[in-house]
Amino acid sequence: MKKINLLLILIIGVVFFSCSKNEEILDEDIVQEIKEELQLTIEFTDGPHKGTYTFKEIENKIDSDIDGDIFNGNSSFEFKNIVTENNLILNNFRRTLKGSVSVGEIESVEFTNGCGSLFFRDENNSYPYKEIRANFKGCSTTEVLEISSWEKDLVYEKRKIKARFNESILMKIINDNHSISEVNTMIKVSFIAQQKKLI
Repeated sequence: MKKINLLLILIIGVVFFSCSKNEEILDEDIVQEIKEELQLTIEFTDGPHKGTYTFKEIENKIDSDIDGDIFNGNSSFEFKNIVTENNLILNNFRRTLKGSVSVGEIESVEFTNGCGSLFFRDENNSYPYKEIRANFKGCSTTEVLEISSWEKDLVYEKRKIKARFNESILMKIINDNHSISEVNTMIKVSFIAQQKKLI
């Protein structure tokens, strides 16, 4: 009987130690703070905006966000009305990752129009198009580089996610003369976003 009890204690100890080690491994992936500000950088290899652009939130604009949340058990990111230094506005950018994010390669989640999207609207008639809509069709993985620890405010817990991915996209361009053109191209994306969840 004593041998059985001793064996049980030994098994429980090993299981507890293994769980503790797993927690330590997970905690090593989390940094206390990501100091860079929220931003989205996209490099277009073709299309009207060929080149590299870094978008940030518009100061004091309530509907300008580089945010993410947890939706249906997945990590959803939607960036709205963000701007470059040269006033190019990206109206919407969406990407959803499978499950709760951790450092490493994460699968993307597919919706009706691919594994993400982006949308430009030329409200000031600065470009030869009215709208650009692009759907992500490659469904590539996203590499999560860093995750900060959760911080609480009155309603939410918030943390920063630093990530990057490459994706093939189909870009539909509605031109000023009402013609429609399509461009298949690649984008390189990196972002630092704030993810939040209700307390």
